[in-house]
Amino acid sequence: MTALASVTSNPSHNLELLTPQQAAPHPFTWTVERYHDAIAKGLLTENDRVELLFGLLNEKMPVGKRHRDCVDKINVYFILKFQTRYQYGVQNPLTISGYSEPEPDFLVFNPESYQQREGQPIPEDVHLLIEVSDATLPYDRSTKAKLYALAGIQEYWIVDLRSNQIELHLEPNVEAGEYNNLRRYGADATFESPFCGQVKVEDLLPT
Repeated sequence: MTALASVTSNPSHNLELLTPQQAAPHPFTWTVERYHDAIAKGLLTENDRVELLFGLLNEKMPVGKRHRDCVDKINVYFILKFQTRYQYGVQNPLTISGYSEPEPDFLVFNPESYQQREGQPIPEDVHLLIEVSDATLPYDRSTKAKLYALAGIQEYWIVDLRSNQIELHLEPNVEAGEYNNLRRYGADATFESPFCGQVKVEDLLPT
């Protein structure tokens, strides 16, 4: 008798025979369209603190003072450097596919291509994407990096607040979902960004 048949014939007995695969339902897959519809109808609000990745709603971590200060400093840095040449997104949505719409901490994108369409920015608009990481560091190095590589985001930075360093992810492999070129730069370092030239790490870290 299978585990399922045993439970069916005697529901008060042998429930321990159910494997996790048998006991747990498959996760509900969200599309971007359904996600937007839930927001428009008020079923999801800003208080829900979620973002859509690979068809699943993922809870976003609360933002601490150092994280917030770092995002603010990055925003000022790019505005002073490029002024209105580009458009900037601070924790705003980026539509990557029909099943993913993350909200990266900072985004530099092309205003001309973006304004030609309805909706959020898409990967083709993006020059640079930045995540500020403390508690989310493993997640930003794995799930987020995979998503951004699959989307062909050419330059992805992780500002690592644990180690006070910046990780520069380049050369996305869209087939494998990974970046072929990863470099790390400490607080005292200066590195060359393909998009914005020389960058002093300390200029982007919170004081």
